[in-house]
Amino acid sequence: MLTFLRRIRKTLIDTGSTRKYLIYAIGEIALVVIGIMIALQINNWNDGRREQLRIKTYLSNLIEAINDDIAYLDYTQSGNSFRSECIRSLLLVSTGKSPKSIPELKYILDSEFEGDSVSTEWDNVWRGPFPSSYDRRFTEICFERTSYGNIIVVNQSALEEFKNTGLFSYIKNEDLKKQINDYYTIMDWHFSDWREAKYRGEIDEWEDFLRDEFQINFSDLSQVDDPIDLIKRNRILQLEMEELALDAAGRANSAGDAKKVAKELIKLISAEIIIMKKSTG
Repeated sequence: MLTFLRRIRKTLIDTGSTRKYLIYAIGEIALVVIGIMIALQINNWNDGRREQLRIKTYLSNLIEAINDDIAYLDYTQSGNSFRSECIRSLLLVSTGKSPKSIPELKYILDSEFEGDSVSTEWDNVWRGPFPSSYDRRFTEICFERTSYGNIIVVNQSALEEFKNTGLFSYIKNEDLKKQINDYYTIMDWHFSDWREAKYRGEIDEWEDFLRDEFQINFSDLSQVDDPIDLIKRNRILQLEMEELALDAAGRANSAGDAKKVAKELIKLISAEIIIMKKSTG
C-alpha cells in the first residue's frame, strides 16, 4: 500500500500537477488520520474489555464475601432463635404455664473455617416440640445456650480492594452500586465492632451473674437440684432471663433481615455479571 502511494506521489511531482498533488496529499493525510483513529478505537475497546473483565472478577469476589456473611448470619439467626425460645419456655414452665408449641428449630451445632471461608454443619440440639413441663435435659440445654454469643465479623476486604483499584466507580449500574453500599451500611449498623464487643460483654456479665449470685456454671447444672424452682423463686433471675430472651430475639431478627438483603444483593450482582459477559463476549 505504501509503495503504491509513493508511486502516485512521484508521478504527480514529475508531471508538475500541483493541484492534483495537493488533493493527493490531503487524501493521504486523511488516510493516516483515519488509520490512527481506528487503531485508537481498537486500543480503547481492548482496554475497556480488560477493564470490564477486572470488574467482573471483583464482583465475583464480592459474591464470595457476601456468601461468607450469609453463613455467619444464618448461624446467628438460628442460634439466637433457639436461645430466645428456650429461655421463654423455661420462664413459662417456672410459672406453671405450658410453652406454646413451636416447630423444630434449625440450629448450627458446629462450624468449620477453611481459609477465609466458613462451612457449617447443621444439626438439631433438640428434636421435636419443646416440653410442656419440667424436663431436666431440655433445661440443661437451655441454660447452656443462654451463654451462646457468636461474634459476626463482616468481610469488607473484597469491597475495599475493589474501591481501592478505582474500578468500583466504573460500574455503570448506579442502582447496583447503591445496593452494595447500602448492604455494608446495614451490616455495619447491626454488627459493627463496638456493637459486637458490647454483645460479647453482656454475655460475660450474664455468666458472672450466674456464678456470683447462684454459684451456677451455665454449662454444668449438676449442682442444682431443680433449676426451674430456682427461676421461680428468684425475680432478679427471671428479669435477667427475660432480657436475655428479648436481646436474643432482636439479634436473630437483625441477622434474618440482613440475610435477606445479602441474598437479594447476590442476585443483583449475578445478574450484572451475566450482562457484562454478554457485552464483552
